[in-house]
Amino acid sequence: ELGLGDTCAFLGEQPSGISFLAAADIVAMTSMYESFGYVALEASILGKPVVASRVDGLRDNLHDGQDAFLAEAGDVETFAGHLIALIRDPALRAKLGAAARGNATRFDSEHVMPQFADLYRTLLSRT
Repeated sequence: ELGLGDTCAFLGEQPSGISFLAAADIVAMTSMYESFGYVALEASILGKPVVASRVDGLRDNLHDGQDAFLAEAGDVETFAGHLIALIRDPALRAKLGAAARGNATRFDSEHVMPQFADLYRTLLSRT
């Protein structure tokens, strides 16, 4: 109806989504709730710019205007505006994608595992 058939494909849920994320230019997440947002993290690792709802784990792990664009859940106009800006500006897509990849490194095991080890040591010292 919108004439997007030549430029967009809406594929629905996929059993192995990472290959689709890798092929994407932009990752859009219109979630009403996300406890963490693994798809956003996976997209970030791949250097893909993300447009997402400003909800729970997404707002905690993405930085609006720096490594992603966020819009209030249900704010279709702002969300669409962010998508249009990224579609029209390849340099902006590259900038947000590179920043996203940099932000995602804080979840690398070399950064996270020492924090878990410290937590376990702290908890064990209390017993």
